[in-house]
Amino acid sequence: MTWNRDMGRFTGVLLVGLIDRERPGEQARLPEAIAVQLLAAGALLNPQELAIDRIGGRLERIDVSIADPDDPFTVQLVSPVDQDVPQAVVPLHRIPLVIMAPAQIDAFGIGVSDITVRGRSGRLHPGDVVTLDLDNGALDATSLTVGPTGVATTRLRSTGLGQGELKVVGGPYVAAPVKVRYATPLLFLMATLIGAMLGATLFVYARNRGGKLRTRLLFDWLIGIIVGVGITAMLYAGMKLPDWLPTPRNLVGTLVPFAMAFVAAAMGAALITFLTGFRRTGT
Repeated sequence: MTWNRDMGRFTGVLLVGLIDRERPGEQARLPEAIAVQLLAAGALLNPQELAIDRIGGRLERIDVSIADPDDPFTVQLVSPVDQDVPQAVVPLHRIPLVIMAPAQIDAFGIGVSDITVRGRSGRLHPGDVVTLDLDNGALDATSLTVGPTGVATTRLRSTGLGQGELKVVGGPYVAAPVKVRYATPLLFLMATLIGAMLGATLFVYARNRGGKLRTRLLFDWLIGIIVGVGITAMLYAGMKLPDWLPTPRNLVGTLVPFAMAFVAAAMGAALITFLTGFRRTGT
């Protein structure tokens, strides 16, 4: 059975008849026709009942269509003269797809990557829908609409450590599953921590330049680090940050968390210090 896009169903033809196993080429009329019923859940069979009145010769044609069949698809034949009529197993020819995804991204929601689905042997029709399933992680959308270029896209975000498996489910498509590993984000953590430490150092230096203020330096420095790391984590978690805080458009590379943590540590800690009304005295 093959996919009929106009009908939105798999369609195929089943041929049914009687043969003499000992003399397969023999043809003869039967004194009485044999009734045969065809059953297949969810399928349209035309005709659904047969009256076979001969052995050999022309086979009876049954048109079969179904929207979402099991694979393999089976049709049950029922006849009062034989309780053990074998079922017909009809193979499905699905449209082969290719899922394009990275082999590895950072874990804990930090790693985000584009997922592209395209036809293996030709372009997909714009407007068609491909459904994806991910057993570990998050997709921006699971039902993807094919664009004018013949491909469908979505975005994947990691969760914890481990791996997620992407696969195509339902519909007329088939694709080899793709696994994406969620790795410990060492570079991200290092870049974020170093950026926050440097930003906090800048904040402390600005508040204590000239040696006039020498108390609570360590406290201010720690506040800056916590604010820098926290705001950077919020940004990568997809949370909305205050408009006054500059944020990058694309969260790509290790320079982005470094710069974000640096700015957030300096500006955020300064704002918290101002709002809490800290007063320092010089020594």
